[in-house]
Amino acid sequence: MTAYSRYFKGKTVLLVDDEGIVLDVAMRMLEYLGFSVVVAKSGNEAIQKFESKAENIDCVILDIVMPIVDGFETLRALRNIDKSAKILLITASPTYDIQGKYDTLRMDGLLHKPVDMSELAEVLKKVLT
Repeated sequence: MTAYSRYFKGKTVLLVDDEGIVLDVAMRMLEYLGFSVVVAKSGNEAIQKFESKAENIDCVILDIVMPIVDGFETLRALRNIDKSAKILLITASPTYDIQGKYDTLRMDGLLHKPVDMSELAEVLKKVLT
């Protein structure tokens, strides 16, 4: 049990990334922190899972760069389902240009890969409490 378990126990994250190794590592980190994790490997899969489980998902961690349906398109679709959803975007490129989109997309935070455990925990604590 971690120091963060009191904040995250009983909470569920929808984790969305098209890279298997990233999903695996991030899922283990989130589970270590006390979360239940629902995994999606594409924007379309994330939208489908969110539609069917939105009331059980406390937060979405969404990769920006994905094929076919990228993170921005996915974010818009998730907002159409639930305008109050807590959504964090994550990217491997620290220079990825999202400045002009930040306000209009109403994301709750931005993480840069690779994310370390303490940064992930602190951002999630801020978003969920």
